[in-house]
Amino acid sequence: MTNEFLQAITAGKNTLDAIKFLTEYANEVKESQHYGELMRAIGTLNLELSEVKSRLAEQILENSALKTQLEEVARENRELKNPTYKVIIKTGFYYVEGQEEIPICGSCYSTKGKPIPMKYVDMPHTPYYRCAVCRGVESIPKKNRS
Repeated sequence: MTNEFLQAITAGKNTLDAIKFLTEYANEVKESQHYGELMRAIGTLNLELSEVKSRLAEQILENSALKTQLEEVARENRELKNPTYKVIIKTGFYYVEGQEEIPICGSCYSTKGKPIPMKYVDMPHTPYYRCAVCRGVESIPKKNRS
């Protein structure tokens, strides 16, 4: 009976060892399944991160382009508010220096500071220039007529 008892205890111990081994194996399998799920989740997150980085790069490029446009508009605005042209008087008319072929309206320039080009009106005996803004008229002196 002792022998049977020892065999039973040994069998029980072997069974417990097998159960312990199977439990550990099951835990490892479970962990490996969790590991696989974790790796899939990490892969998905990496893909999403790449997409976010790509969209961010596009936004940075767009932002840079918009800043460049804004700087250009601001520069144009400054030039319009503070023109860099020089007005000269020649043959009784105001001209923008370097553009002496078309006179500007003296009235608009004097009152508003704007160099408004005048339009030539060819009348047979009395040609003149007319301002399209203030409708002012500047006669061409006889000595300057060609």
